[in-house]
Amino acid sequence: MKRILIVDDNKDIVDMMKEYLEKKGYEVTGVIDSTEFPIAIAKEKFHLIILDIAMPDMDGYEVCERLKANEETAKIPIMLLTGKELEPDGIAQRCLDLGAESHLLKSVGTEVILGKIQELIGS
Repeated sequence: MKRILIVDDNKDIVDMMKEYLEKKGYEVTGVIDSTEFPIAIAKEKFHLIILDIAMPDMDGYEVCERLKANEETAKIPIMLLTGKELEPDGIAQRCLDLGAESHLLKSVGTEVILGKIQELIGS
């Protein structure tokens, strides 16, 4: 079973995505405090990490940068999610520059997010 880590400061989003993805056959861990992602990573191996960009304490960019700089986590695909439009603020380019394998607007919905997950790690 493929394991996914979701890091988002919005508990409702984490709970909704966790429930949806578990119904699709994934094992999902949710973290609502971005500073706690190292604890989750130390406990389990993940096939994909989904990060919210806009979080207090440590944003998704910083989490992505740390993960890609660490030998043990550098190869784990990362999907960055945002509620903001991608191009006007240069968000899309920044995601690519940090090494994220994907970036999506949260508004695309769960089916599009699921399609991207399947593209990155299969079902």
